[in-house]
Amino acid sequence: MLNEEKLHVVNLHVPFSSPRLAQVAFDVLRVDTEPKRSGVTKELYLNNNVVEVKFAGEIVRQLRTAVNSFFENLILILKTTECLGPPVSDIWAIIPQSWFEYFHITCFPQRYWAVAIPIYITTAVLIFGLVIYPNKTIEQRNSCKHVFEVQDDKGACICRDKEKCGKQQYLKISKDFHLKCVPSATDLDVIEVSKIFYSKLKSN
Repeated sequence: MLNEEKLHVVNLHVPFSSPRLAQVAFDVLRVDTEPKRSGVTKELYLNNNVVEVKFAGEIVRQLRTAVNSFFENLILILKTTECLGPPVSDIWAIIPQSWFEYFHITCFPQRYWAVAIPIYITTAVLIFGLVIYPNKTIEQRNSCKHVFEVQDDKGACICRDKEKCGKQQYLKISKDFHLKCVPSATDLDVIEVSKIFYSKLKSN
């Protein structure tokens, strides 16, 4: 037991940028208790985004060592969270909960989100790729009665009644029209011209 009359007390208030980060630091630091041989007691309190720490010890040197050790652990936590975010997240998601409980390690946020968030993202991507995107593409396509679709001789008719199909009627009229038209002026093949002239000369 420490003599309360001779105790030296140090109170620290460590602010964080968000309550979540303060909660993470609080959960990690409270697991790391001061050993009895150090002669120092440590009490942690969480107040919104501020972690309050109270050190008490009979010897100032031991108290100073405990405070320095606390800040070293705090800096390690912040640097690890900043630099090793994805690996720590993978470890948090894969390692069984019983292992954390065995070593008295708490997790924040809940491990439920390690599985829920990837499932939500995968579901959203599948819905967009298999439902929303194809339907949007079909919606932007021209209707079967559109003039571009009717005049396209490469497209296939999808009408149930072929006799009433506007595309078939247009292609038929267009084909008959081109057959009845005078062919356009073009250069004649010299071989064909020679055959015609020489055949007439031979016949004479």
